[in-house]
Amino acid sequence: MKKLEEIFNKPITETLYHYTDGSAFLGIVKNNEMWASHIRFMNDTKEGLLALDRFEEVVNDNKNLVKGHNIDSLIKSVKKAFAKETASLGIFIISFCEVKDDLNLWRGYANKTLPYCIGFNTKEFLKVEEIKNYISEVQDFLINSWDPKETKKKVFLLPCIYDYAEQVGLIKEILSDSVERIRVLEPTSEAELGEEIAKRLVCYAPLIKHEVFKDEKEWRAIILYEKSFAPNFTKQDIEDALEEAKDSGEKERLEYLEESFEDNEVSLRDDREFLNYRMGRSYIIPFFRYKINKKVFKEIIIGTCPDKDSVYESTVYFLSKNGFTYEESKSLTEYTKIPYRNW
Repeated sequence: MKKLEEIFNKPITETLYHYTDGSAFLGIVKNNEMWASHIRFMNDTKEGLLALDRFEEVVNDNKNLVKGHNIDSLIKSVKKAFAKETASLGIFIISFCEVKDDLNLWRGYANKTLPYCIGFNTKEFLKVEEIKNYISEVQDFLINSWDPKETKKKVFLLPCIYDYAEQVGLIKEILSDSVERIRVLEPTSEAELGEEIAKRLVCYAPLIKHEVFKDEKEWRAIILYEKSFAPNFTKQDIEDALEEAKDSGEKERLEYLEESFEDNEVSLRDDREFLNYRMGRSYIIPFFRYKINKKVFKEIIIGTCPDKDSVYESTVYFLSKNGFTYEESKSLTEYTKIPYRNW
């Protein structure tokens, strides 16, 4: 898939930035976790659904790609299957961007309380040894596997696609490839083809964003989560998780659980360890708890505020009491260079 491979040609930068307000900043540092919001409850009202619009446009403009199929029926089948997939599969997003200390991003995403921009070490965030190996794994999943029910991988870090022509090109490839893969089921119904297309479209949908957001240069950590595929766990599951765990705190928790677990015991998974809910301005927002460690922090930029010296001092003090030395806290922290006042 040429268009998808082009996405991977864009190198992952060593540092990605996350803009947030003071309350969220305190939670990220203190609790060693980021909150990934459910894709259907983010500030872009077309979030996750724009891919469906693009699909409908592509299939109406390229009917030769689905010869022998009723177009209207196929579109309905894809929408129905897409809704079913997104209802059963939790897709959670943590947003990053390439841009450090940007005025528009300060205004858009860090305007409630004292604002912060956190620079993250990308490799540490992904918990990988080498970015190249990570990219190969993700590429293999999205090009060859593409079914979240058949992979243990949870996190995919990829750049958003804003350009209309690129979006259309990607949807064309998904459509053509889906038709080719399912051709062995001749004769294929619109429902069968619709399910095939929807399964793959769900994986790519979080990357397709409206062009009005293009200046954000967003990268997304996409977390696929579904409890119902494996509602129970055994001691073998714990051992498997322990082998994959890199964070020392997570290893300690799993080792304790392993010691207290009987060989033949089967226990119900508890969503509360990963999933929670917060109150947004207009509705309840589900979120996924993504655990991090202190090594992920490369930079901490304080946004504009009335008394920058006091805020700098209090930020350094807070960091030095939450896992960092005083010298580390000072070297991490700086004040915005943008001469903007919002008070």
